[in-house]
Amino acid sequence: MVYTTLLIAGVAYIFLALQAVDAQIHNVSAGSGTIQSPNFPRWYPNLELIEWRIQSPPNTHIRLRFLLFKLEESDDCVADALFVYDGIGDSGSPFLGRFCGSGLPPMLESSSSLMTVRFVSDFQEQYDGFVLTYEVVDDILGSRIVWTEVHPDTEMVRLSSLGADPLNMITPEGTLQSTITTEFHYRVSRGSWGAVAINYGQQHIFWSDRGLKRIIAGTIGENSRARAFFEGTSDSVNGIAVDWLTGNVYWTDAVYDWILLHSSDGSRYDIVVDEGLDQPGGIAVHPIRRLG
Repeated sequence: MVYTTLLIAGVAYIFLALQAVDAQIHNVSAGSGTIQSPNFPRWYPNLELIEWRIQSPPNTHIRLRFLLFKLEESDDCVADALFVYDGIGDSGSPFLGRFCGSGLPPMLESSSSLMTVRFVSDFQEQYDGFVLTYEVVDDILGSRIVWTEVHPDTEMVRLSSLGADPLNMITPEGTLQSTITTEFHYRVSRGSWGAVAINYGQQHIFWSDRGLKRIIAGTIGENSRARAFFEGTSDSVNGIAVDWLTGNVYWTDAVYDWILLHSSDGSRYDIVVDEGLDQPGGIAVHPIRRLG
């Protein structure tokens, strides 16, 4: 940081030249998490320049939500301010907003997997600061709940989905929006259906066949095709989940008491967990947060 002091009419004015090399830069791999002003919940210090450079996985974008916001108020936010850019840094990145004062900024979303949040404070006045959350949104599915079920009479698989964002789940008339339902024409012998999972982005469906003791993969759409994905399960595969970023498929086996991972291209499979399980059932994965 470079400081220059000038005396004008007997009053000392301090001008702070903030250069990019002086910034504290934090590289953030989203996920999801929280960003807050320095020293929070105490007042933030003067003469700060901090950048958070957020990067999410391919085929995703980033969403910011502000929980608390109180900075110094100034015309055009020329004093303390928070800047948000649609990309990494301010060089060539579209500008999403400059914020100061005590009004809560709106929700912001990037157009790609990159976003920058920059906080600047001048040499006078301190306030509570800010708290915001960031999360990753999948470009293919967006914020949706997707589930599958097997029709008890026709033994066909049905996919339903519903917007998961509470702001989008209610229509302007105040009613719950309709689900989107698609029929898939796969039949097996009665009682053979086990767990079912969907990779909606790649238009694949996976299910366990209790009678044939295998995992079957099928395509979604009018020209549906099915094939054996993995041979040699037990008759008690009760849960399947798909990592929609890598395409990897996970399932539980209640006879062998393990969780397996199978790569989407069939090149490898691994036992992920084989200790401490007792007849495991359902399974879910969240690849962005690395949870399973």
